[in-house]
Amino acid sequence: MQTGLDGSFVIPKVPPGSYYVVATAAGYLSPRAEAKDIDNAEPPPAAGQPPLVIPRVDVQAGQIAAIDIRLERGAAVSGTIRFDDGSPASGMHVGIVRRSKEKKGGTSSTDVGILGNEITDDLGRYRIGGPARRRVCR
Repeated sequence: MQTGLDGSFVIPKVPPGSYYVVATAAGYLSPRAEAKDIDNAEPPPAAGQPPLVIPRVDVQAGQIAAIDIRLERGAAVSGTIRFDDGSPASGMHVGIVRRSKEKKGGTSSTDVGILGNEITDDLGRYRIGGPARRRVCR
């Protein structure tokens, strides 16, 4: 469902029950980004961050259910890549890497997450923002 210019939305003919409402927009954090399935609807927060909670709405027969959702702006990494002679490096693939080490069952585990896959413009500039596509390599 897409919202109107004022952010409002209507989802017609919803059967009674409990639902999680998920809103996504480029450049904003998605609380579902780290959730593995709907049973894990409230993913643990990143270190030092408040939890991102997926809002839940209960729909009753013959009633209108309303819910307000607040999106939080994500961060961005941007810059310019130049060759050693100072000329712009256009057409370069750029991503950011996050590496975390955790102990699982007495053994060490290392996950490397590659965020974004941007290409520099003709001036060597790039920008990786919002909820970037995520690939996890092990």
